[in-house]
Amino acid sequence: MYQSILRKNRAFRFYLLSKSFTSLGNMMINMAFLFFAFSLTGSSSYTTAMVAAQVLPYLLFGLIGGVLADWIPIKKWLIRMEIIKIPIIMVVIVLFYTQQLQYWQLIFLCLSIHTIGCLYDPASRALLMKVTV
Repeated sequence: MYQSILRKNRAFRFYLLSKSFTSLGNMMINMAFLFFAFSLTGSSSYTTAMVAAQVLPYLLFGLIGGVLADWIPIKKWLIRMEIIKIPIIMVVIVLFYTQQLQYWQLIFLCLSIHTIGCLYDPASRALLMKVTV
């Protein structure tokens, strides 16, 4: 069953490939935030607070992202969310390598990226339904 979908549906192959790269990048970013938090503070409590900062946007804005995914053109929305996320990640990298990254900045940037994720994830799941049908 899955092999026939992969062979016949080009859009699904592209979706699967892009979703794989996006998921890998998100996992790496999440782990980087945890390592940055621990290396900046040396505290497991602050690292736990970083985990909370990764989860909090989903609790607050998760339903809003689902509603927006139903109202907007999905492909354009996904591209916009990824483009918005790029400068935020670049700020983290630049601040880290210039040794100016502080814990409060890390929390703010983490909240920003995961708020964008709240808007991205429901649209990505909705696109799967359109691609496979």
